[in-house]
Amino acid sequence: MKKIKSKLKITATTVFDCALQLLILFSCACIAFVMLIVTADVVSREFFNYPIEWVLEISQLILPAIVFLGAAWLLKNEGHVAMDVVVSRLSTRGQALLNAVTSIIGVIICTLLLTNASLAVGRITKNSPRTRSKSLRTTY
Repeated sequence: MKKIKSKLKITATTVFDCALQLLILFSCACIAFVMLIVTADVVSREFFNYPIEWVLEISQLILPAIVFLGAAWLLKNEGHVAMDVVVSRLSTRGQALLNAVTSIIGVIICTLLLTNASLAVGRITKNSPRTRSKSLRTTY
């Protein structure tokens, strides 16, 4: 029974690590995509006097996704900014407690961001003329 539990734990950890690697690779691909479309827009606008209209909107939508896709990988690898002056003076137990508290605060903040973003998208979608049914549209 212990052997099965340890295999499940290893499998879950491996799946989580693979998912994080895929997310960070997708985040890197998004960075490359934004770089390419912004470069194409600048070249098109400066040399051909023809800007690509959708580049600004797409890059604004992708930039937050880049941040959030890489955040879990960054936290797992402890690459975030920490105040070593305070943390180094704590005991091992104190460091673990502080890490747990900051992780809980991070989960709460991410949950609030996700909830508010979902509500905002719902309001925008509800009020968008593209998503209204044809019976609600006014004809002139």
